[in-house]
Amino acid sequence: MAAAMPAPPSLRAGEELYAGRLAVCGVCEALRGGVLCAHCGCYVQIRAIPSRGRCPHPAGDRWAEG
Repeated sequence: MAAAMPAPPSLRAGEELYAGRLAVCGVCEALRGGVLCAHCGCYVQIRAIPSRGRCPHPAGDRWAEG
């Protein structure tokens, strides 16, 4: 589904960055059902697409930590 999102390649996170973001979300206590972020209600697989995306965790952007 995420691969079908209509974002220009220049605005998309690279495969390594995208996979890293999903790995961070995968161990987050706010992940619901393996797909939804409890902090913003979004599908993490879609939120992780933009190259300038950020994690909405209230304690800070967990994607920036790695």
